[in-house]
Amino acid sequence: MTSITRPMALALGLLALSCNNPPVDPIIPPPPPQAARFTLVLREGTVQRISQGEVLELTLLATRDLDYTGTIAFSATTPVGVVMVFRPSTILSSEETQIRLVVETRAERTLHRITLRGTDNVGATRDVVLELTVDEGS
Repeated sequence: MTSITRPMALALGLLALSCNNPPVDPIIPPPPPQAARFTLVLREGTVQRISQGEVLELTLLATRDLDYTGTIAFSATTPVGVVMVFRPSTILSSEETQIRLVVETRAERTLHRITLRGTDNVGATRDVVLELTVDEGS
């Protein structure tokens, strides 16, 4: 071997050694989340006004796709001083839940955007946003 071919042979040998790694499985991204098979609508509308210390009753309607017969569970994150209770909190055969919204006197007087969420039995969700304006109580 000449002085030029020796480094090339050494480099090819190192290249061959570095190619002996075990094959790596390709990274496969998870499938996209399944779309919820129902829709949600507030019967009384998504814009409401209430005074501190008052109670508001609403109805959340769930319309299921024809092929969906599973459960729908309801939840919401409310601001300080606003308490929301779903009756019932999970539906199986019915198409609606009643919401009792209590606005305490300590609730901030402002516009609150409250996301009401329905979650089906495989974790797919639908949201509806309630725009709740809280006024000063009397």
